[in-house]
Amino acid sequence: MLPTSLSLSKKSTNANLVEGVCRSFGSLRLATLLIVIYAAVIAAATVWESEFGSPAVRFAVYETPGFFALNILLAFNVFMAAAVRFPWRRSQTGFVVTHVGILVLMLGAWFSLRFGVETQLAVYEGRSAHRAYSDSLNLELSIAADSNQTEETVISIPFPCGPLSWSDYDRRLPKIPFGLASLPRGVRYDEEGVRLEVLDYRIDLEDGQSSRAQVRLTVDGNAEEFWLTGPAESPPRKDQVVSVKGKNRLVRLSMPYSYVDLGFDVHLREFRRRLEPGGGKPTLYASAIDVVDRSQPGKLILCDAFVALNSPLEIVDPLSGVSWRIFQSSFSGPWRPGSKVFDALVADGSRDQLFLSRFSVNSDPGRPLKYFGGALLVFGVALTYYFRVREKKDE
Repeated sequence: MLPTSLSLSKKSTNANLVEGVCRSFGSLRLATLLIVIYAAVIAAATVWESEFGSPAVRFAVYETPGFFALNILLAFNVFMAAAVRFPWRRSQTGFVVTHVGILVLMLGAWFSLRFGVETQLAVYEGRSAHRAYSDSLNLELSIAADSNQTEETVISIPFPCGPLSWSDYDRRLPKIPFGLASLPRGVRYDEEGVRLEVLDYRIDLEDGQSSRAQVRLTVDGNAEEFWLTGPAESPPRKDQVVSVKGKNRLVRLSMPYSYVDLGFDVHLREFRRRLEPGGGKPTLYASAIDVVDRSQPGKLILCDAFVALNSPLEIVDPLSGVSWRIFQSSFSGPWRPGSKVFDALVADGSRDQLFLSRFSVNSDPGRPLKYFGGALLVFGVALTYYFRVREKKDE
């Protein structure tokens, strides 16, 4: 009987140990500690955002593995807080629903951060566009044979370089723990005799839209170093492309913005704006657009629809099935006869002025989860209040 007693005692000890660990992970003390840390990080990020801008804080805080780990630990604490109380009593229904709502809300936020897309689409009046560009850069390799450079193999490599010069991270901005963010320094591509290394990255202070990457491009053993200028236009200018010759082939490198090829064309019929009386500043502006299905040319998805500042359109991509929301973002112009832009784009005299309308085009796959999680959270709080009132009446 003694070995059996020892075995049962050992199992009981292990079970108590597991239960103790689970209760520790689901404890209110750990929840309080994590919430305090989370609040401190958010508060610091808010201060840094006012000083360095949203892109810097997103890159240095919200997209780092450390912040992701903090969210995972908080989610695990919420889950264990409910799990250790199983089986639940009827009066704990609100408590459980509230915790499930928090988990669903956090899952939706993660989906938005991981799979959400935020892009910009620029369209001139009377023209159409289907490429929506993001603010992230790519390193684009074009590999072609010397004898026939019209047939190229294009390779796009994501380049999450961040919004600042790499030398600024430690020298000018010691407050932000940029060390937690991984910089894409070193080898970015190495296949079939083509090797691309990134050595440094700088932002031109005189022009915030201009950047340079120091790269080493090796083709069939022939290595050269360059300062690559970007973001490259489409097609890139000569000063935005570097090239290296190998054995019977030429490899060119540029640094364009990444883009999403939409399954529909946005045709800008007309841009309208309302100016402030006397001041001349625009107080309201909107765009009249047609949305054309690219899988079936000529088929209209929307006809003469209006996109205003606070009145977006929602369109399902006929090719990918992705749901996109189109917002009016900004505009440029007007250009009038005699300007280079107007004379190049308006040749038939159909207009006396020309505008460029910019749209924000985004996809947020986490939105339904966030809405559902928020609803569960409210419902759970209401249930908790209901059962507490009921318990007091029963007393």
